[in-house]
Amino acid sequence: MTSIPSPTAADARHVSRRHVLFGLGILAAGAGLARPALAALPAEDVQRVEAYLNGLTTLEARFTQINPNGSTSRGLLFMRRPDALRLQYDRPSRVLMIASEGRLTYSDPAMNQQTSLSVEDTPLSILLRPRIDLDEGVRVTDMLRQNDELQLRVVPTSAKVQGSLTLVFGDRPFELRRWAVVDAQGLVTQVMLEQVQTGVELDEQIFRFRNPKIWGPNANALP
Repeated sequence: MTSIPSPTAADARHVSRRHVLFGLGILAAGAGLARPALAALPAEDVQRVEAYLNGLTTLEARFTQINPNGSTSRGLLFMRRPDALRLQYDRPSRVLMIASEGRLTYSDPAMNQQTSLSVEDTPLSILLRPRIDLDEGVRVTDMLRQNDELQLRVVPTSAKVQGSLTLVFGDRPFELRRWAVVDAQGLVTQVMLEQVQTGVELDEQIFRFRNPKIWGPNANALP
C-alpha cells in the first residue's frame, strides 16, 4: 500500500477550505461505495432513510474528518433541521463552519479567510431541506447494504452543485454514522460521527455567526 505523505499545515488549511466550499464528506477512495444495480435494494430502504432524516429535529456529535490529502481534524457537530448546522473544530484550529438561514459561512481567523455562499449551492443542502424527498432535487445513483450498514449515494440535480454525497446509516439502531462528499475534481472528504445524540436542546446562538473582525476573537465561542 502506498503511504500518504504528511501534509504541511498550509496544505491542511487549503484542503479544509476547499472541501467546505463543496460540502461535507466521508468514505476514503479505498473504502468507497460499490456500484450494484439500483434495483438491488427495495424502495423501503429509501423510505426508511427519508423517514429518519425528516424525523430529525436536532443532532449533536463528535466528528473525525479526513481530508483528501490524508490530514485529520476533529471537532463537534451540531445540526438543527431544517436549516442550521455548525462544525466547531478542536483547538489549535480556529476553523468554524456555520450554516443558517440559507447561507453557509466558513471562517478561518488564523488565515484571515472568510467565505459565504448559498447552502443550495452545496451538497449540504440535501441534509438541510425542509422536507427530504430522494425523488426531488436529487438522484439516487447507488445503494448498498453491507454487514449492518446501508450506504446511499445521491447526486443533486441542480447544475450549480457538482459532486456527490454518500450517506451511511447503521442498522442497530438505525442512525446516521458518517457521510462523504466527492467534489467536481473527484476529491473525497470523510466525516465520521461518534457519540451521536438526537433530540437534544441546542442554544440558538450556536448557529449565529458573528464576524470576528467586528465582534472580537471570541465572538463565536460556544455558549
